[in-house]
Amino acid sequence: MRTSRPVLMLLLIALAAAPVFAQPDPKALYDRALEQYRADTFVEAVELFEQFRAAAQEDDKADDALWYIGRALAGLGRPGDAAIRFEEVRALGPQGNRYVEATAELARMRLDAGDPAAAVALLEALPKPERLDTEDRRALRLLADARVELGRADWEAHRDGQARSRFNQAVAEYQLLGLEPVGNRERLELQEALGRANLRLMQAAPDSSSYGSYREAALDALDRALQLDPSEPKRGRLQSLRNDAAAPARPALRGTVQALGGADDAAIQSPTASSDWAPGAQASAEIDLLLPLGWRQQLAISADFAHDDFSLRTFNFSGTETNVGRILQRTEEFGAGLSWEAGSSRGLRSTLELAGGYRLAEDAELNTYELKAREKLDWRAGPAWKLELDGTFAYSVYPGYVTGSGRELDHWLAGFNPQVTWYLSPDFNLALGYGFRFKQYLNATYLTPLSKQYFLHTADLTLRATPGKVFHPTLTYSLSYNETRNYDVDLTGIGGTVVNDYYDYLEHALDLGLLFKWSPDFRLELDAKAALQSFLNYPARNAAGDALTGEKRRDVSLGAGADLSYRIWKKERNGFGDLWTVTRLAYGQSISNSYFEEFFQTNYSTLVLTAGLSLEFK
Repeated sequence: MRTSRPVLMLLLIALAAAPVFAQPDPKALYDRALEQYRADTFVEAVELFEQFRAAAQEDDKADDALWYIGRALAGLGRPGDAAIRFEEVRALGPQGNRYVEATAELARMRLDAGDPAAAVALLEALPKPERLDTEDRRALRLLADARVELGRADWEAHRDGQARSRFNQAVAEYQLLGLEPVGNRERLELQEALGRANLRLMQAAPDSSSYGSYREAALDALDRALQLDPSEPKRGRLQSLRNDAAAPARPALRGTVQALGGADDAAIQSPTASSDWAPGAQASAEIDLLLPLGWRQQLAISADFAHDDFSLRTFNFSGTETNVGRILQRTEEFGAGLSWEAGSSRGLRSTLELAGGYRLAEDAELNTYELKAREKLDWRAGPAWKLELDGTFAYSVYPGYVTGSGRELDHWLAGFNPQVTWYLSPDFNLALGYGFRFKQYLNATYLTPLSKQYFLHTADLTLRATPGKVFHPTLTYSLSYNETRNYDVDLTGIGGTVVNDYYDYLEHALDLGLLFKWSPDFRLELDAKAALQSFLNYPARNAAGDALTGEKRRDVSLGAGADLSYRIWKKERNGFGDLWTVTRLAYGQSISNSYFEEFFQTNYSTLVLTAGLSLEFK
């Protein structure tokens, strides 16, 4: 049977067209990909958008697909890959369909990562059209928000002028967004943002006149927001902000109250002694009553109390030979103070403090009365510099420690500590300081008729960084030299001679602190310390204490700690403070090549674990 010519022609045409119909339809691919994206099935959406881009590289929607791929990758928790796609969209130029959106997404990622400067740099470079469409408005709002965050960083870094400039720019951009017709929801958000920015300006105001202007602007914006009838809990937050702006300076409380329970373990290597895990408690309260006296001036009346069952005590408990190995004792400390804080601006501030205290120790010989005066000057010398000078004078009396020559522990001390801080960026600063302390004992005489003296010189270098919202590291190196006078000791009884300047030493110390602010309600602080004290004249003794080893004494101190805090009750809910749960673990180790002392333990370790509650007043 022969096939007719028309039928044969139709079969040939169908066979020729088959490969064409097998090709995927780009429009169908794009629609399916968009459907998967809107259904939050991002893996399938990325695959389909990639197929679309491969099938239709010259299509007008190729950059749209690339932008959606970036959004989907961000939704999958892959910000690095998402950023690459957004950069590819930006590489197509401002004429592309998604240039503004991709720039805004990149800026939002930088802002969320704690880098507002990078977000501002991206958004400031966008074209400024006369009329703003929806995406332009979103980008401008994000720019204003990033300026506020950058201003906060400048304020914390003491760049007051730059902070005010950032806040004022943000206010102008919020106001620009409010000029064009917007819905009530956006209008409410803009008025709230305006109010918050002006509250920031109140904080950074250089004088009382500027403070009043910013206060009026903040109240006006917050009143407008409240008139838009917001629902709870936003209404409550807005009303709280307005109350803060409207309230005149009034007395306030600040401080911390803590109550912790736990256990300790202490061990002494020489002489050999140890203590098992023993229960105990730590409690403290530090409360200040702040009385405003005028612009940037206030009087602070303070009271403090501390109870500690785990107070480190290397001084031997006198009178009881069975307790010679103890290195922990119970202490109670009571204190009160009066301070005056003054300064017409943050450029120069002064704090004068007068305080007194009493320390009640389990070893009664260490009961102490102390009087202290302190003056601290804080001068912001420019946008990138801060200078500080801290001076202290104190007088301490130990009424229970009496020997044949009198109360040998009674002393007075004076010290000062200048420090300069260089703010290399809002997220990084470098501080260099020098400290000097002179300590004069009143009755501690040895081989000379004069009482012993200590001269302590300390130089320190500190690096602080806030590379993001979560991780805040601090590293400090310090070099100390302790010089003694009138402290010569006769060691002839154990085969030695007279040792001059018995307690001179050189110390190298390193302190690393790591703060993790995982969220506003959850934080973790880690700390590690190491110090090496090399004594210049102090002879090391053997474990029995009846001979010298021929070496100079050398001590190594190690320490590590962890502090885990979680906020369970906010001030906004209770009206008086933030309540935190706290768990702390602290470890210390002292290692020395001098194994015996009449009065001090040199080789020991401590481990303390506590948990409880902490209430912070703001």
